[in-house]
Parts: sequence; C-alpha cells; structure tokens
Amino acid sequence: MNEKSAQPMPRRRRSRWLIATLGIVIAALIAFILLAHPFLAVTKRVDADILVVEGWIPDYMLPPASQEFRGGKYSLFFVSGLLNDPAAEKNPVVPEPVRTAARLAELGVPHDAIVTSPAPFARWRRTAKMADAVREKIATLGLKPRGINIITAGPHARETWVAYQHAFGAQMPIGIISIPKNNYPADRWWLSRQGLIWVPKDFLAWLKEVIFGLHS
Repeated sequence: MNEKSAQPMPRRRRSRWLIATLGIVIAALIAFILLAHPFLAVTKRVDADILVVEGWIPDYMLPPASQEFRGGKYSLFFVSGLLNDPAAEKNPVVPEPVRTAARLAELGVPHDAIVTSPAPFARWRRTAKMADAVREKIATLGLKPRGINIITAGPHARETWVAYQHAFGAQMPIGIISIPKNNYPADRWWLSRQGLIWVPKDFLAWLKEVIFGLHS
C-alpha cells in the first residue's frame, strides 16, 4: 500500500519542474521582447572631436549623420567599412567607405574633414575589423583625440560600441549613436519580419563581440 501511494510522487515532481521550467522560459522570452531593443539600440555620446560612421549603413541614415557632424564639435569625420570581397571582383562596386564618404560630401560635410578608413574584407567579426582599421588610421595620422563617437544603425549599436571599446582600450572615451531603422517599429519589433531577423541577430553579434573581443 505504501509503495503504491509513493509511486505518483515522481510524476508530480516532474510536473512541477516542467511548469517551473516553462515559466522561466516564458519570463525570459517576455523580458527579451521588452528589453532587447532598447538595450541594443543605445545612444550615449561622449565629449569627442572625432566622429565615425559605419559605411555600410543605408543612405537614409546619412543626412542625420551629417547633421550630427555639423552640429557637434567635431574636427574629423571618419568613414569605416570593408573593402570588397576579392572573390566578387567580376562585378566591381565602389567600396562602402568610398561610397559613403562621397554621399556625405554631397550632404555638405567638408571634403577635408572626411577620412576613409577601409578594412580588408572579412566574414568573421567584421565590426571589430573596421574598428581596428579606424584605430590604425588615427595612429597613422598622429592624432590624439579627446573622444570618439560612432554612428551606426539601430540595434547594431551595442555590438559596435563594445568593438570600439575593445579596439581603443579603456583610456579612450568612446560614445555611440544609434540611428533608428525605418523597416520595422522599434517598440513592436517582434511583430515585424525585419525586426525578428535583426534584433536576435544583433543580440548574438553583441554576445560574440563580448566573448571573443576580450581575447583578440
């Protein structure tokens, strides 16, 4: 009798663990939905005399980027980006930094303030490679900036911020400026196909930079 009454107990325990695990998963999912985008699409400027824009951002983000330069106390506007994939040179296109630099000049940024800093083509930790190229260009020019602000697109900001902090070290003040994307609503990103693509992707990219950037 005692053995029979004791048999259902493991099942009840399994049910409790299943319910608790399901509750944790649901809570984590809700927290991610509500908090991920504001965490990733961060803007935090520092007192800076150098502004950097990631050259791959879409053209509609360049007018606010040029306004940031003209409205701030910046002396130079760096344009980062990757060179073209050597394997795809059969149909050559203008590299990202060159194209974006030309567009910024059209928007009124002085030519002598624009500095392109192309990085070699890469498939792994592309943002980190671009940050390294900007650091090397600054060193080559013999500049001693008091701070650097970087402009990027939407939820990519957190990864970019960490990549530049890793590239320049704690001694250099690094700020970040996120320009909103126009292909999904930031406050309801989970209802949009584009939001469901980019927010989790940028979250994983930030984690990758946090983990691998410390050991590079």
